[in-house]
Amino acid sequence: MENATESEGSAPATLSEEERPDQCRAIVDGRPCGVPATWVKDGWCFAHNPALEAERRAANLRGGMTTARLLRKRRGLEEGELGALQTPEDAQRWCMIAATAVATGRMSASAASALRGLVTSWLRSRDLHVRETRLLALEKRVAELNGGGYRP
Repeated sequence: MENATESEGSAPATLSEEERPDQCRAIVDGRPCGVPATWVKDGWCFAHNPALEAERRAANLRGGMTTARLLRKRRGLEEGELGALQTPEDAQRWCMIAATAVATGRMSASAASALRGLVTSWLRSRDLHVRETRLLALEKRVAELNGGGYRP
């Protein structure tokens, strides 16, 4: 077995067909390529076959264009599009905007689900704050009515 490594833009180091029958002959980082034998044709996998260099470049280009198109399509919401989150009505508006964005493909369902979780947490926190504020006011009023003054 050769002890060579594959470098960017160069042909891969190789093993002979006798050393690796029915498996990719490339050596990557000092080790044989780990592609299963069922994916190997003519002693090479797609990633290492020197004859497929042009096809690999075309596949990479297509993959990059697909990724870019998906990122453009699902770019999410623009900054400021949701507005402030200060009231339950704001929370409802946020959810309606997210639902529309999912329905039109501007936002992924997983991103909308994360937004929903954040809004739910915000609503619970707000509700707890409102209840605590009311409870403190009631305790103060009870203490005043009992003539003892308020003691937090």
